[in-house]
Order: sequence, then structure tokens, then C-alpha cells
Amino acid sequence: MNLFEVTQEIANRLTRIFLRDEHGRRPVYGGAAKFQNDPHWAAADPAAKRAEIIENYQNLLYNPYIAASRGFVDQVIAPRETRPRLIEAFEAMSSKRETLPAKKHGNIPV
Repeated sequence: MNLFEVTQEIANRLTRIFLRDEHGRRPVYGGAAKFQNDPHWAAADPAAKRAEIIENYQNLLYNPYIAASRGFVDQVIAPRETRPRLIEAFEAMSSKRETLPAKKHGNIPV
């Protein structure tokens, strides 16, 4: 199996967890009635619900400005500013040296 096939198999297994079985129950939730009948989990058209969830996820998390507002990103840099900012950061780091603390103990005489 290559990596793509592994990811497909994992995706299929995770999808089957949330689908109803032949008895109309979702195996992952067992006997919990809330998750069996909740409209957020039970959809008449699972493909449409999946597309809606994906679109919501993309609108919510694919935007760097939202990530920055939540503190996941320190600053959003425009693509045309990336190279100058990287050069500036590398130049600032080029003069820095790592200083190690002095040895507290030497070799023990034998």
C-alpha cells in the first residue's frame, strides 16, 4: 500500500463511523439517542451535508486573517513582501552566536 491508499482507507473507515448501519444506528454513538436523532448529525442527504461542512470549514479556517485574529499566526505577510521579510530575518540571525554556559566541573583526577 502506498501513502495515498492508506489515506483513502483511513478516510473510508472514518466515514463509515458516522454512517448509519443496516439497523439505522450509528455504530460510533452506541445507544446515545441524542446523536442518533440530532439534525446536525443526521442528514437526509449526507453528501450535501458533507459539502456544507467542508465549505464552512474552508470559509472559517482557510483564511489567514481569521487565523491571525485567533492568535494562530503572528502576522499575515503579502506574497510580494515575503522575500524581503525573509532576507531581513536571516540577516538579523546571521550575526547571532549561540553561547554555551561554562563548564561547572572538569574531569576528576584519577
